[in-house]
Amino acid sequence: MSLVAPGNCHVKRKTVALLLLLALLLLVVLRLQIFFEDSHFHEEFRILYHLDPARLSSVDYSGEFLNSAPQPFLYKWLTQAMVTLGLDLEQYHRWLGACCYLLFLSGIGVGAIRLGILPAVATTGFAAAQVTFVEQISSATPHAFAFPLLAWMLVSLVHDRPLFGAALTILAGLLYAPVAPAMGLMYAGHVLLLRKALGAGGLMTWGHLCCLVGTGIVALILVAHQIQPLEGYGPLLVPGERVLEFPENGPNGRYAPSVFEPIDHVVSMALGQFHPAVPAPLALALFLSAGVLSAVGLLSLRSSPSIFFPVMLFIIPSLLLFVTVLALRPFISYRFALYPLFTVTPLLFVAGLQQTLFRSEQFRALPMAASAAVGLIFLASLGAAKTHQVSSLLTIGNSERAVLDFLRGIPTDSLIVAWPNQVMPSFIPYATGRALLVDMKAHYPNYEYHLLEMRARMFDLIDAYFATSPYQLSTLSCRWGADYLLLDQASLGESRDSLEYFAPFDARIREKRQDSAGQQRVLANVPGPSVVFKTGRYSLISLEYFSTKYGCGPVDAPRVEPLDSINATGQPAVDSRPTTP
Repeated sequence: MSLVAPGNCHVKRKTVALLLLLALLLLVVLRLQIFFEDSHFHEEFRILYHLDPARLSSVDYSGEFLNSAPQPFLYKWLTQAMVTLGLDLEQYHRWLGACCYLLFLSGIGVGAIRLGILPAVATTGFAAAQVTFVEQISSATPHAFAFPLLAWMLVSLVHDRPLFGAALTILAGLLYAPVAPAMGLMYAGHVLLLRKALGAGGLMTWGHLCCLVGTGIVALILVAHQIQPLEGYGPLLVPGERVLEFPENGPNGRYAPSVFEPIDHVVSMALGQFHPAVPAPLALALFLSAGVLSAVGLLSLRSSPSIFFPVMLFIIPSLLLFVTVLALRPFISYRFALYPLFTVTPLLFVAGLQQTLFRSEQFRALPMAASAAVGLIFLASLGAAKTHQVSSLLTIGNSERAVLDFLRGIPTDSLIVAWPNQVMPSFIPYATGRALLVDMKAHYPNYEYHLLEMRARMFDLIDAYFATSPYQLSTLSCRWGADYLLLDQASLGESRDSLEYFAPFDARIREKRQDSAGQQRVLANVPGPSVVFKTGRYSLISLEYFSTKYGCGPVDAPRVEPLDSINATGQPAVDSRPTTP
């Protein structure tokens, strides 16, 4: 006998649905505010300036390197089209991220609609609560398209739309190639297993097979375009290769932890989504509970083969590709697990939540109401909508904006020296179109000559920051043609010296810090006439002042050492090619 009268049950369902929908709308609105916060930028914005020709100059070595890397055709075309139409690059990137986020959420909802209206709303809400999606999509880089593409690929499988899956596979090659192989396998499985094209016979079979082959060829061409090595930057270095010669290429070098510890990275991203107020043991318990409920949800879908098999066809190729890549190229493997598994988890979680509570006697009459009530606990515990919880967002304050405004007024071919891993200086190329001597976003150790060029620049930069003689600042102007040095006063002083960088530069920094201890650093007491602009904690120093007053010294002496003398001790070494001054 039903515990609740049918009419009363229907009213309660509608009430739950309405409350859940309102909560979802509120959460989405709060999430979208993150995309348009004027004082916050996604840290990945900094690498995208090279797509705007107006932000490049003849002295921008980093921009030239970034611009030489192959970009997804459609992504590059969209960016250049928007810039040509006069849309500000920053605003375009904000809108692009917001649109991709809405596309992702809508795909998640449409994919879950086969479970029912209420489960679809709950699934979308669970996805909106997870901060990982905001962090990845708000970057506006090509990988911002990964989650939307995969969400709609799941839609094509669940709703049996193979031609839509073919179009999405090609679109992946045009927007973000790393997800194209997995999506291609999903599409192939859709045609060969779900549609059983090989056994259908007739024109339908040939049509499906021709479309499958054509899609595969186009996708392979697009993916091949993305993995073409660059010319003119030396031999390609695989992460972890020749680490003794190139510490930049090892675990203590330039790469993020995800490159050498892909599985730990995926798990940490999942655990890192919880609100900071949630104690670590509770966060771990909720994480494990979500995993168990997702597994229960997957098993519960076996009673609905039209959903279960498409979902399995989404999961299995992703896992197989992840294991294969992990064995062959582990440093790029994390994305093959992160993107697909995170995409399908909201649907499985809600299905498991519904199935688990449905088995409970007291909730049998109203399973979705119970699911919504328990689900709200997860929605409240997962990353809240406040901006500061998105770790990839960087803050630009009034002092920083004043510096950027001033730099927009200096000549476009100016070359600026700034400590590369400090927040504000790294935004200079993106926000002003003025080049940096060392841009961390372009400091990739994947090409030997490029790595050595950046190493020579960085060693001279370190020497200048710890200089006790003005001649070391002259070097920046005479050797590299640098015009200004941007100094953050907060990085000065023995007790608050925050200057650091990855290997092998950490050793050089320690050496120079020790050598300059107890001595007066030039930048700690900069001559007044050399300061051309000052606001808050930032000073912009003219390097021409030092080269004019103190001369250049032996700038024609080789600043490089033979390649066979390179070692991990931090000695500068670049190849013998002529460098751009």
